[in-house]
Amino acid sequence: MNLPDEIKTKSKEELKSFFLEELKKGDFDGKVLVCTLGLIKETVDFQTADLYAEKLLDSLIEKNMEDDAFELWQIIAQWHPELSYRKPLYQMINKIFKQNQFGLACVADSSFEMSKVQTKEVARRLALLMSLKPDVLCWNRSFGIGVVKEVDSFAKKVVIDFEKKQNHSISFKFAADSLKLIPEGHILYMKFKDPEALAKLVAKKPSEVVKFAIKSHGPQSAVDVQFILSPDIVSEDQWKKFWTTARKGLKDDPFVNMPTKRNEPITILENEEDYGNMWFESFKHITSPADIFVALDILVKEKKVADLTDEQRDVLASRFEYILKVASHNEPVYAARLINFISNNKIDLPTFDVQHAFDVIEKPSVLVEAMNTLTTRLLKDVLTILMEHEPEKVANVILENIKKFTLPSYTECVNCLLTFEDYKPATCARVKQLIEDDRNIISITWMVNNVKLLDDFDVRPADFFDQVLMTFRHTFGGENLKAFNNMCKSFFASQWLKEILDAHLEGERQRAILRVRDATFADKSTKRLTLERIVALYPELTDLSVRKADILVESDLPTGRFTSWKSYKERSLQLQEINEVKIPANTKDIAVARSYGDLRENFEYEEARRQQGILMQQKDELEDALNIVKGTDFDGFFNGTVGMGAMVVLKTATKTKPYTVLGEWDSDESMNVISSNTGLAKILEGKVAGDKVRIPTLEGEEDAEIVEVKELSDEIKKWISIDVA
Repeated sequence: MNLPDEIKTKSKEELKSFFLEELKKGDFDGKVLVCTLGLIKETVDFQTADLYAEKLLDSLIEKNMEDDAFELWQIIAQWHPELSYRKPLYQMINKIFKQNQFGLACVADSSFEMSKVQTKEVARRLALLMSLKPDVLCWNRSFGIGVVKEVDSFAKKVVIDFEKKQNHSISFKFAADSLKLIPEGHILYMKFKDPEALAKLVAKKPSEVVKFAIKSHGPQSAVDVQFILSPDIVSEDQWKKFWTTARKGLKDDPFVNMPTKRNEPITILENEEDYGNMWFESFKHITSPADIFVALDILVKEKKVADLTDEQRDVLASRFEYILKVASHNEPVYAARLINFISNNKIDLPTFDVQHAFDVIEKPSVLVEAMNTLTTRLLKDVLTILMEHEPEKVANVILENIKKFTLPSYTECVNCLLTFEDYKPATCARVKQLIEDDRNIISITWMVNNVKLLDDFDVRPADFFDQVLMTFRHTFGGENLKAFNNMCKSFFASQWLKEILDAHLEGERQRAILRVRDATFADKSTKRLTLERIVALYPELTDLSVRKADILVESDLPTGRFTSWKSYKERSLQLQEINEVKIPANTKDIAVARSYGDLRENFEYEEARRQQGILMQQKDELEDALNIVKGTDFDGFFNGTVGMGAMVVLKTATKTKPYTVLGEWDSDESMNVISSNTGLAKILEGKVAGDKVRIPTLEGEEDAEIVEVKELSDEIKKWISIDVA
């Protein structure tokens, strides 16, 4: 409700006196005092409002003014979102509903006990359940619009006639989690009550339909608008034409802020935007750095910063400081974006120290994280700005922390430093030092992609070729795996092989092909293909490309990537669970989270979308892996040497231990089964009884002798054939 002007215009002390005097009365207007509390919080202070709220709540409960008490409880829940206050909120609501069986049933199924559910979401769920009464209109992503028919507080069930499922009974808990109430004026209310009128609006005024959806659901991105409208309101085959027309109308509408990117929110303005004091009043309360940058981009397009008043400049400066505060603690990328924004738009504010922005971004931890997060285009721009500002400081930070960079950021940073004669020697020395470590795959990959610069780094082509081959002995993960895969694209290309081998001195090419022949690759077919490409370039090396032992046995061996049927089925079941259980559950989570309203401040939606990305990545990786790796029982794999499908007995100075080498995904410590991708398996590959090797241990390496190499035991064959449930 709107408070009377005589209350709104009271001073702080008058406001407090009015509240306390009204509270002492035997008969007071609960709604007026609840609204007055909000005014006290804004004009006096939060602590006073909080204290008064507790006193008012006790009075409302004592007078059995349940509706007003529940409204006040919802406000208190907004003021205290912290988990530590969840128990007092639970005690308060139980006191309010102590004589209300329906209310207590709703409280029980509102997820108070679930710490991962935020307090504001608990309050939303409770308010929704309390609103469920016959003839109330609601919505569920799976079943569509529904009308409440019956509410049973004893069984804690609600019966709803949905568009797609009539007379459907659901629990209070599911209702709280998945339903959204549809008030009058909502686009779904119109769809249910007057579908013909909505269909005409879709056909004639697409932009108005989009505005209607945004007013109903809160600011939404173009992607989210499509999710809301299609296919229930706009059919999938009509969507492209509908959105093209709607987008043009929205861009021309002075009451709409239309972002340039599809994943940024479209907002509806109450008045045509003039970027005056009202706009800045709203702008200074934005707390999302991403939304701040959206607003800044719009501002500089519509208005010159030079035309701003001193007060408006102060607001701008305060938002810059806020961005730097967030960047220092949580998201360093925003410090880099701010530097880029200030530089590109030549912004100079008397109350903002630009040096502070540079000090933040030039901190090692911030700089590394920012460089690893920026897009390539922004990364280049920011590097240029930083090197113009304090080149020596930035160069030192980059070189000291270069091992922490991902391949894209490493590439841009090194390329940038090499353009400066003052820092080129130090950069070359640091990169050379890193590529001498065969585990530093990012540095090696960069050099593979810039092989023409080997002379500048004083690196012999033959030595570097050996260094690249040594990387195939290791197993990489995460960003290092991405770099390794990038390197492989170049290494296995005929053009790259020719370029590096042409640079070898006389006699070094023969040594190079022998190193390839004897190197350990992920699979033998890859090695064979590499050798064939080298021989095609240098036919004179044909005789060196194949060992006699390989000629005798390798042509009869299976080629490709393998794993046991046991491990293959385990991965298949993982994929099945993702497709049939986890992804459908996540889809439901996203739908439920969307129903909570404004997606910009919706933690549940952000978390569900993050989980969706993880699940889709896992699904793609498993599908790719299952298409590439073959299941097998290893019958016919044994050829007398160590490799997949062989058992080997190793003797060291302290013990004798058997190992069984199986496929890529196979491992069982209790059975001494090791994967063909392990460092030990790669060291032993191709060896025979009597060979001596150095094997890795926890302390380093030790000498070992291969005592015996034999076929798989019956016990191992049984392990391979176990049917995974």
